Amino acid sequence: MNSVRRKYRFLFISMPFGGIEVFLKNLHDRVGMHDDIEATWLWIDWRNEDPYMLKPLARWNWTLHGSLLARSTIRRHLRSGVKFDAMFFNHVIPAMALGRLRKTAPLVLSMDITPGVFRMYREVERISMLSDLPMVTALRDKILNGVLENASAILPWSDLVARSLRDEHGVPNEKLMVVRPGIDLALWGRPASIAGAERHDSFDVLFVGGDFFRKGGDTLLEVANSPEARSWHFHVVSRSAPDQVGSNVTVYRDLAANSEPLRQLYHRASVLVLPTRADIAPNAISEAMAAGLPVISTTVGAIPEMVRDGKTGFLIPPGDANSLRDRLLQLASDPALGRSFGAAALQVAKQEYDLNDCVARILDQMRKAADRTGRNP
Repeated sequence: MNSVRRKYRFLFISMPFGGIEVFLKNLHDRVGMHDDIEATWLWIDWRNEDPYMLKPLARWNWTLHGSLLARSTIRRHLRSGVKFDAMFFNHVIPAMALGRLRKTAPLVLSMDITPGVFRMYREVERISMLSDLPMVTALRDKILNGVLENASAILPWSDLVARSLRDEHGVPNEKLMVVRPGIDLALWGRPASIAGAERHDSFDVLFVGGDFFRKGGDTLLEVANSPEARSWHFHVVSRSAPDQVGSNVTVYRDLAANSEPLRQLYHRASVLVLPTRADIAPNAISEAMAAGLPVISTTVGAIPEMVRDGKTGFLIPPGDANSLRDRLLQLASDPALGRSFGAAALQVAKQEYDLNDCVARILDQMRKAADRTGRNP
């Protein structure tokens, strides 16, 4: 008589912020569709007030604050005595203060950034951090390297982060697998009625970025105010956009991620523009690719892995309003080129950013980690 093996018990520890939050919600919805998995989710909101915020060091260091908060949350949950076959962390920070708790089950770690890659944010936003002190940096790296060594699998979001993990932290290739954050292609795909239509009546430029300055919104507005752009329509989705904008600019401050109004803006746009100063792998670009849009963005972070210059869109230097204006003029005067770029972008989205494939690869790594170490009875 064949016995039915129980489901895998997986613990997902999620400390969401920024674009990661959108990916985690997508992951949560897809994991629930797998019949062989019993998933437990711990959503750790680092923005809430908690006792650790009263500690002087934690007040000044986000990594310390986030890792201590995660440790207390996970400890409380594990006191129930439930055993897990594998644990998934959406970032290294929630795992850094766990100590022996990291060894209660094999760990699969998703990483969108490393300390080395994060320096670009600090340079742009002029962030001064406690971790700049040599003693703090040495301690952080020691703990971080311990987490990376203990992990069964590490899933960087980009080749950029994978290189940083290899070169700066000595992670072996066999432990690394690039898993790009997936997009629901069915949700974001353009309706056939729009995709098949040739639009000659207007040229609509879409910008999506919560942090207006870091994402280069000021560069976009400089172009919008130029004489060449007077007949174009600019749609700016940003909670921090300025109140005073040109007559050809419409600002949307409260559109929720994945919402129908936001998707409609993508579906009606001619191009997505993201002249960002500091980024890694922005959701806005993968959403635009899934919607079949050409993209104009910058050469920072892992964006050159997403946008194929001259094939799916254009890459420009950050802060270069003249280059941005010239590229927009090129697309506005040649609608066929924009459609060609958009079609190529959609193929990239299907090949590299399919949410179903992304989730399948994550769960496959978790199953393998659980099977290697022996599943809990």
